[in-house]
Amino acid sequence: MFGTHPRVVGRRFLRVDDVCLRDTHCLAGSRCDTAVSCPACGRPVAAARPSCLYCGAPLAPTEAGVSAELAGAVTPAPAERTLLVLDLRNVDAALLARALGRAAFEAAQWARRGGYRLHCIAPPDVARLEASRLADAGVRVLSLAETRVRDASKPLVGLGGRWHGDGLDVRTPEGPLRVGSGDVLLIVTGPIVRERQASAAEWRRMRSAAPEAGFRIHVHRCSDVRPVELDPEVFGFGPGTAGSALLQLRAWAHALGRGRPADQAFGQLAPALAPAAGATGSAAAASALAGQTRRPGQEALLLDNVLQFRFYSAWRGTLERKDA
Repeated sequence: MFGTHPRVVGRRFLRVDDVCLRDTHCLAGSRCDTAVSCPACGRPVAAARPSCLYCGAPLAPTEAGVSAELAGAVTPAPAERTLLVLDLRNVDAALLARALGRAAFEAAQWARRGGYRLHCIAPPDVARLEASRLADAGVRVLSLAETRVRDASKPLVGLGGRWHGDGLDVRTPEGPLRVGSGDVLLIVTGPIVRERQASAAEWRRMRSAAPEAGFRIHVHRCSDVRPVELDPEVFGFGPGTAGSALLQLRAWAHALGRGRPADQAFGQLAPALAPAAGATGSAAAASALAGQTRRPGQEALLLDNVLQFRFYSAWRGTLERKDA
């Protein structure tokens, strides 16, 4: 089973709590094998709908029916699973290609970028075998308990705040919070991609009211596994602050994380879009405008990769906490 890197036909998906993580391989126990794909674009059918979520192509009753069964009866995750993360810092590209069964060019790109890359999520016994195989091949691999990553995947969303002294005073749904530079463990940043689902008729017309891209900043702290999430579209600065919200938040994050690791690699991943929950700012406006142009009974569905970013930030913060 482990003589070569596990191969999944078509796109490589691992579905974790309805978050689709591309370029992550499942070694055992995933629902990838049961996923149903759109006959037109090949993407997975994510919900029970008469048309494809991505391209708007009509779905046969069998595809929609199987998708409804999957969406309505989510298989509970095992009590404990393990994430395997590859340490690609100073790794040899040829060695990496042999160990993972990748093309030489792709392995060289990974080695050039360095950093860390999520390899798989598997039951503990399967993960131990794969980690041993990779270690024997000369690849450094790190193990993380999924329960710890899940704890870090629910950020404290910053509603507003201001810079005071050598730290940031933030308002959160749980109350005021002081983020000092001495408490910062890691800064994770990444772009948020948004798309509006098109109906079969709209697919053939020019797109309008396309939602703007977003951005997220996660400040991981030593004192709490949950990161503080800063969203330029919803963060309130109060009086006395002018200019770009994004530039201001990035400047504050840079000041907080001075001397600490900063991870910007999320932008290199292929976006895994899912229905957006609680769209705000320009995204909410675009979604509302799209809804006004649809016929009754047709809901406007906005897709984004916020869940993907939060999961990436969660395992990256857990890894940094483990190394610290």
